[in-house]
Amino acid sequence: MTLWEINQRILDAVEYGCDTETGEIIDSSALEQLQMDRDEKVENICLYIKDLKAEAAAIRAEKAALDKRMSASEKKAEGLTRYLAGVLDGQKWKSARAAVSYRKSQAVVVDDLDMIPDEFLRIKKEPDKTVIKEALKGGTPVTGAHLEDRQSMSIK
Repeated sequence: MTLWEINQRILDAVEYGCDTETGEIIDSSALEQLQMDRDEKVENICLYIKDLKAEAAAIRAEKAALDKRMSASEKKAEGLTRYLAGVLDGQKWKSARAAVSYRKSQAVVVDDLDMIPDEFLRIKKEPDKTVIKEALKGGTPVTGAHLEDRQSMSIK
């Protein structure tokens, strides 16, 4: 039985399972059982949420470890590439399992970012939510933004 179904049965038991003259619940044991079922269902959902959060944390930690390994491998490959480029000094090399060749390319090197004209800069536009929140709380209207009250649930 789902949590919604249990809640519906509780409502039905209260609405239709009452003596119309006294207001007394006719089958209080059934209502108590439904309440226990509801509590058990809520607890199980909470425990499942905790398990999912723990799994997400474990995956995040593993991802961080893999990112670290990936970065180390990339840096090592870059270092070995520079070393090999220095040893070969532009000379082509080939074997049955690997080959080294060269091609000409160009790259832009920015010497001083502050001297680059604005027309050559990309500017990332994003809202500063902290400043907007302070302004709105202080009574300053901010077009395109508003404060919204929310309820944050904590499961421990």
